[in-house]
Amino acid sequence: MQELPGVLTPFHTLKSQMNPVVLHYFTELQKPTQMSFAGEPVPEKQDFVSCADARGSRSNPLFNRSLPLPIYSPAAQPEPVDANALETWQWQFVDVGDRYDLSDVTVLQKIRPYDGAHVYPVDVIPYMLDAGIIVIDDIKFGLRPCRTYSIDKLQRFAEIMRACVREACKTCRVKGRDVDILEKSFLLGFIGWVNMGVKLCGP
Repeated sequence: MQELPGVLTPFHTLKSQMNPVVLHYFTELQKPTQMSFAGEPVPEKQDFVSCADARGSRSNPLFNRSLPLPIYSPAAQPEPVDANALETWQWQFVDVGDRYDLSDVTVLQKIRPYDGAHVYPVDVIPYMLDAGIIVIDDIKFGLRPCRTYSIDKLQRFAEIMRACVREACKTCRVKGRDVDILEKSFLLGFIGWVNMGVKLCGP
């Protein structure tokens, strides 16, 4: 942990501290969804899905993203976005009004990932614009992070955790699928720890 340079005050953590107005957009409105596929072929003669799960829905936003981790303070406020610098606002509120019938499943499939008026991560905004699902005027406002944290540092820490788990499993003679389960448990535990407002201290 000390190998990850960070800020040195107890007020600067990886957990966002949002004011009530901004928090409303994340807690009281519809939440963003994630669609992901394992890439495995569907078994023959199976034409239905009995169970679906979002793979990596908790770890992907931390360890598999191109932009730094956004961190918000109570000073963050909704503000207009600039179409030429969309990445500045890592969460953007999108509302297309009544353009689509969201009660029709076939319509929802065609306009994914748009599924209603709420905040969307900036990662999906360019795709929705290019695909003609939304237009720039549908982006009502953006949320600019007050600070960011390097994804490279988080990925390095995740790999250190995985290596520690593998070494412990080797010592305890744990093999196979159990190793993968323990690696996942440790990473999810780290995410929960971060959500408690943990400070990453540097040397």
